[in-house]
Amino acid sequence: MNKKILGIVAASLATVGSAIMAAPAHAQVATIDVELEVQPSIYLVTYSKLKFLVNSNDILGANFLNNTAVYDEKAGTTTLPPGELPALGTTLSPITKQITPLYRVFASSGATVRVNASNPTLRRSGTGASPTDTVTMEVADGANKTIAPNLSTFVDGNASLRFTFPGPSAPPVNAMYTGGQLQISVTSP
Repeated sequence: MNKKILGIVAASLATVGSAIMAAPAHAQVATIDVELEVQPSIYLVTYSKLKFLVNSNDILGANFLNNTAVYDEKAGTTTLPPGELPALGTTLSPITKQITPLYRVFASSGATVRVNASNPTLRRSGTGASPTDTVTMEVADGANKTIAPNLSTFVDGNASLRFTFPGPSAPPVNAMYTGGQLQISVTSP
């Protein structure tokens, strides 16, 4: 009985298949143009965070080591001269930090690199910090650079950042200032 059912199904399929194959086909054909545009390649290599150390030489602009006296028992010069601290209340010079290199760029079609302080204000953090206790950052050198088309190497870019303490006072000892942000943008024509 199973063989009879299979035979009927096979004959039915053969008949329907012949009818389908014999029926005229209606079709549409479309030809589509295809384009592929390769954009200029840009690769940027840089740091995820910049951490600077500021010491007394940076803040005061000089080396405050006074070792000019000679200790000589025979000559009777055994007195160490008094130390002299820098005067508080004097306006501090801005501190400049050089980053060499700050970034590396590969740009197959050339590029323009811009470096700017997207958030120029660093605030003192920690115990006793005041919201007005800030340092201002600006890009002093290396803000813009044009890179020629290049297919083989990375090009380094340097920058100098200038940090300015507000008002005529020395910065606090052991202070941490955070929150500033530097932005590097690379655009290709």
